[in-house]
Amino acid sequence: MLLACELGAFFEIDHDDRVIRFGGRRLNVDIIIRSEKLIIEFDGAYWHKTLHDKEDKDREKTGLLENLGWRVLRLREEPLNKIRPHDLVIPVIANKAGKKAYKQLVDDVLLHLRQFLGKDIPGLEAYLERGDLARWAEAESIYEKAEHKGKPSLQLRLDLSSEAEFGPGKAPVAAGRSG
Repeated sequence: MLLACELGAFFEIDHDDRVIRFGGRRLNVDIIIRSEKLIIEFDGAYWHKTLHDKEDKDREKTGLLENLGWRVLRLREEPLNKIRPHDLVIPVIANKAGKKAYKQLVDDVLLHLRQFLGKDIPGLEAYLERGDLARWAEAESIYEKAEHKGKPSLQLRLDLSSEAEFGPGKAPVAAGRSG
């Protein structure tokens, strides 16, 4: 949830809107920014390489979304490789790294996103100068509410740290869900 919340400072994001419907089918995605016709998918190394080698499925899903007119940006956690040239490989961040590491990661994603979209993101320069995350409390609140509804935490986080370090169901709380 953290990444989606931070992106919400710049784009309208509905945290419950994570399904693309077409031709009677559904595709679950991590983050939808409808105003930009943009999908952001997070590929955590644990789920996309360690448990299952999902690169072919990720490539297929990206192609399908692009054929439907969506732009797709994949954030691929190290040691995963890019699927498309514009994907962003991001570092593994463990809980002990703290908010500063998450802030640097969000900054990197936003800078990459600006380049990917090919346009300025109003307010980005001021955000980059901030020393902290703008919406950390919002992300924690959303996560806590979801936990109280009995939703499994792995479906709610965008795991910005490797679950392999912690084991299934024990990844540190970070930002959304693995996709």
